[in-house]
Amino acid sequence: MASLTCLISERIARETLAHPLLPKAFKRAGQDAGPDEHSELLTVWWRARCSLLKRRQHLLSEAEALLRDLPLALIEQLPDTQKVRPRLAALARYTRRRHFDPPTMLRLGVLGGYRVEIAKLDAQEKAITRELATLVQASGSTLGELCGLATVSVAELLVEVGDPRRFTEGGFARFNGTAPLAASTAEGPGEPVRHRYNPGGNRRVNAILYRMAITQLRTEPRAKRLYATARTNHHTKKEARRILKRHLSDVASTHDPRPGRPRPAPPRCLTTHDRGAVKERGPSGPSAAKPRSGRLDGAAGARKPRCDKGATHPSRSVLARPQSPLSHPLSTLQRAYTPEPLRPPNLT
Repeated sequence: MASLTCLISERIARETLAHPLLPKAFKRAGQDAGPDEHSELLTVWWRARCSLLKRRQHLLSEAEALLRDLPLALIEQLPDTQKVRPRLAALARYTRRRHFDPPTMLRLGVLGGYRVEIAKLDAQEKAITRELATLVQASGSTLGELCGLATVSVAELLVEVGDPRRFTEGGFARFNGTAPLAASTAEGPGEPVRHRYNPGGNRRVNAILYRMAITQLRTEPRAKRLYATARTNHHTKKEARRILKRHLSDVASTHDPRPGRPRPAPPRCLTTHDRGAVKERGPSGPSAAKPRSGRLDGAAGARKPRCDKGATHPSRSVLARPQSPLSHPLSTLQRAYTPEPLRPPNLT
């Protein structure tokens, strides 16, 4: 009971920011604190769009099932496509002022109502997208300049990530699941060599980075070179895409929604002399988000290709991104700070 009470007290202290070294709430960073009106507006519109898309998808699925139950003579008059909207429009034109058996007439009436509701939801979705575009432009975010990010994707990133200054590049990669996990065993106390796929993290942000990578592989020469370099180093196609996603995670993390404002330093290690402190996880903690091996994504295998003096490493020259103002060593950026449950005080 005492340990549970201490655990609840720690959680309450985290929510109320009672400890000055704990992370800030509301996805803020630096000197910013408390809720942000602009972020709340963006979140409300984004959630409204997600709810609208779910309702529309439900209607489309119901319409698809009813279209399959129509008589064969009607189905043959519809366009030969899997899309529901063209078939609903053609069905409304073909069945106008025609009479069928009662079950078919009922299905046609329900499908007509679905067609009207889907059209209304399409119009509402376009209106919400315009509102999101206005809010994204007002935020000053430069994410829209990146290849493969549409307005909707930028809005989702701003909602899910908040202020990117609260992350280091490695921390952001752990947050979105593009950082590989160490899978080394019996390799001694040194740096891990083998890594594996990370199924954790924010999968919505991970999905945005995946779509961004697929788009850049079609249109961006630098992404194609990075992918080709990974394939040359005997990576599989999936591993090469993860390498590109890991690189794009660093690119996205450097685009601050408030240009001109410096990125705050990562939280320093907390002391452990009191019960309310947070321990710093040592080498046995999660692997650093940046790959420690010679491979671009940290997976098992090839070593770093040697470069001549003055030349640029292949993984550094592709998709050049602005340098982060952080001046901390890489080992500092790769540390993960995970709070441990408070122990009950010794009353004896």
